[in-house]
Amino acid sequence: MLTIRFFQNPPGDRSIPARDLAAALLGRDPGPLALSAFGKPALPFPGLHFSKSDSGPLTLFVLSDRPCGADLQRIVPLKEEGLSLARRFFRPEEAAALEAMGEGEAREAFFRLWVRKEAYLKYTGRGLSAGLSAFALEERAPGVFSVLPGPGLPPALVLDLPAPEGYLAALCLPPEGDPSPISMDPCSPSA
Repeated sequence: MLTIRFFQNPPGDRSIPARDLAAALLGRDPGPLALSAFGKPALPFPGLHFSKSDSGPLTLFVLSDRPCGADLQRIVPLKEEGLSLARRFFRPEEAAALEAMGEGEAREAFFRLWVRKEAYLKYTGRGLSAGLSAFALEERAPGVFSVLPGPGLPPALVLDLPAPEGYLAALCLPPEGDPSPISMDPCSPSA
């Protein structure tokens, strides 16, 4: 089971609480969320996982029967700080590839790489503390990437997701199993 949905956040609210999103998709209140050692929230049901990402007025929420990590990023203008961030946080070869691109292409590529890497870090439960440069991504097929993990990090698959206009989204799942049975609601956010 894999449910992927975009939600429009209510006016004035930063985001919808994960517990409320889980309740909407499960049809019942899941109860209090637990926290992992690194602070990743978890549902109190064995074998049921979720990931939540907020960007601007939208939230991406994934409910799955396998561990998952998801990220959503709004594409915003980047000037020189984009390349500075790439040099600071990405692997040297990733930053060099971005520097070799034209401005428009580099902006989308920067956010595309960021969203894929952050989805993986959410999958691990370690978040940005593990470091965006601690692993590499290798394209297996268009929009499907194997994670080449650094020491102490697990292997995984990262998939590009269709996202509303002006946004990019990615999903990370365990490396075993077929990622193709993914179905999701249309990219227009639910209220």
